[in-house]
Amino acid sequence: MPHSTRTPFARRFGSPLEWCNVDKALLIAALPMCALASNIFITSLMISRGEASSALSPHAARVIIEWGLGVVAGYGLIIGLGTFIRRRIPHSILFMHVTLQYSAITGALTGYIIGPFSSVIWLAMIGVFVLGLILFERLPALLSVLSFMFVLGATTAASGMGLLPHRSFLDASVTHQGSPPTWWLLSTGFMIAAITGLILVLLCYVVSSWRDREAKIVALSNVDGLTGLVNRRHLMELLDAEFSRAYRYRRSLACMMIDLDGFKEVNDHFGHRIGDEFLVSVATVLMRSVRNTDTVARYGGDELLILLPETDQAGAFRLAERCRHHIGEIRASVRTVSISITASIGVAVYPHVSVHTVNDLLDRADGALYRAKRAGRNQTMYLG
Repeated sequence: MPHSTRTPFARRFGSPLEWCNVDKALLIAALPMCALASNIFITSLMISRGEASSALSPHAARVIIEWGLGVVAGYGLIIGLGTFIRRRIPHSILFMHVTLQYSAITGALTGYIIGPFSSVIWLAMIGVFVLGLILFERLPALLSVLSFMFVLGATTAASGMGLLPHRSFLDASVTHQGSPPTWWLLSTGFMIAAITGLILVLLCYVVSSWRDREAKIVALSNVDGLTGLVNRRHLMELLDAEFSRAYRYRRSLACMMIDLDGFKEVNDHFGHRIGDEFLVSVATVLMRSVRNTDTVARYGGDELLILLPETDQAGAFRLAERCRHHIGEIRASVRTVSISITASIGVAVYPHVSVHTVNDLLDRADGALYRAKRAGRNQTMYLG
């Protein structure tokens, strides 16, 4: 299995992609809530120190702060409600829609009210939408995008037609004597940094989770589910690669085909569970007997195959005999009866005058195995 790059946080809380709908919605609610709360705090602090009086009217300050506090309170209510709901309906679709719609509508209205901060609002909403598309199904995320566009477009059109008063957050230019005031730089800079940082961290985490998941899927697709050995499909890929390397560099390549003697009788008399236990035990024994560069695979049913790069006939035969003896030592207890199993092994080696392809190598190993079976089983055979 591939080495996981997941952080301690990821190992404790899991991947956001695997969270329930309520937890995902709470994550989406926390992003704009934290960004808006931090901006309100900094703006209020600068106003209290008198640094914004030249550009910000008292009425505009009161409106934006009251609106921001109301939105933050709404997010707090949603988070509290979500904490309650997740214990009873963790996959609530309704709560997911409500959270996304609230984020979209309040984000659009905040952009309309704040005015010059609208670029920051757009940044926050785009980040929320991107995360929404990653975490949720497309429909709820796209519906929230449509709501955001509709509300922002409607308020802008109504303002242009004189139906709604539109007053920018700032009465005057944000520049003061040729440079932006300190409160402006701090509030906008902190908000942009907070939003961008949160979005990037979450996106990096989600991407790393995707990579971990993809690596696990690839690894599982190459492994036999029962024994944990390489499966036949991946074995053929490895065999093709090793045979090509041996052919190109004139190196030795050995192949051992193993068949468990009387395995069908074990299944018939003692059940498939005992047969599976034997298979797992044999796989464990073989894995302990080979080198790190060797490959042990489940070839099919009770047939196993070991691929041995850089191994000649003598080395392969010695290993086959050692594996055969280890397999014969495996015991299983069934209803106070101790049962054992033996193995017949066929060995084939490249280079050989009769081996020109991968199939030739497999055919010779299969032929040697067949000869071992005909000779009385529990033997190792090699076709000269």
